[in-house]
Amino acid sequence: MSKPPPPPPPLIIYLWRGVLLDLPPIPARPRRYRIKLEQLERERKVTEEALQPLQTQLLDLDEQLKESATKTSAVKAKIAKNDERIEQILVLITQA
Repeated sequence: MSKPPPPPPPLIIYLWRGVLLDLPPIPARPRRYRIKLEQLERERKVTEEALQPLQTQLLDLDEQLKESATKTSAVKAKIAKNDERIEQILVLITQA
């Protein structure tokens, strides 16, 4: 025959008793859960409302960055074109 398992150490028994005594009665748990869930939803709504202006600002900044990149590219293209013209003029001057 098999032997029964040894009893748990006294420290484990002490800890489990503490855990079991700290638990609220079973009927209070769903109510507490509902309260926490409502609190979570309220906090989520407040967070979303606080984030809305930041999201709008982020979109504006993103658009400004794209415009700035476009302008920078246009300036770079003009500089490259002017460099080519300068090279052509220098070639004509040195050949004359």
